[in-house]
Amino acid sequence: MQMEHKQESVLAGASKGAVAGGVAVWVMDQVDWYMYNHEDLEARRQTQRVRPGGLDPAHAIANKVAGAFGKELSPRQPHPAGIAVHYSLGIGPGALYGAMQDRAPALGVGRGALFGLGLFLLQDELVNAATGLSARPRQYPWQAHARGLIAHIVYGVVTDTLLRVLKGSGRSTRYARDEQAHFRNGRPAEEARYREDQPFDDQRHAPPSRPYPAEQSRGASSIH
Repeated sequence: MQMEHKQESVLAGASKGAVAGGVAVWVMDQVDWYMYNHEDLEARRQTQRVRPGGLDPAHAIANKVAGAFGKELSPRQPHPAGIAVHYSLGIGPGALYGAMQDRAPALGVGRGALFGLGLFLLQDELVNAATGLSARPRQYPWQAHARGLIAHIVYGVVTDTLLRVLKGSGRSTRYARDEQAHFRNGRPAEEARYREDQPFDDQRHAPPSRPYPAEQSRGASSIH
């Protein structure tokens, strides 16, 4: 039973993390596009020139998958398939973060900033270049690296913040349910079943062996 409860907690955390990650991708995109639109024109041109096929990594993946099935995306970018891949690249890590947040507190250092930094270094600076989804890091202007770093930190912080809100609301709901259950199963309901006309040793109608608050303060252990 304990293992089942733990597994349910992991799944619940992953589900909430996926939701938080999806929203965080949208927020990250707003920040990223704002910085890109205010970036030096030559830096933007250089970024576009060095991208393999002129595609961002998400659309590069989508076009490669389509090509493997003998299909061709039109337009190549932007395309719903590429946008879906882009969001999945944020939802997946968000789900993992949600599942591990309570079990590896170090992940939450900086309220998600460390998580965003790690994702930037692993995904943007290493994996994308190693798999040919992007050019080598030194081929990009420094503005592109700075923009990616800031955008991913925003992603991490937003994911962490939303996840805390979602988990907090879940705990509040569980607390309310526990309070309702306690009220239903508490002293008033138990004592209502006690009838004076029954023999005292009839355990079916005996009042609960739990002290009143006043008797607790006097050190009483139980009442009958």
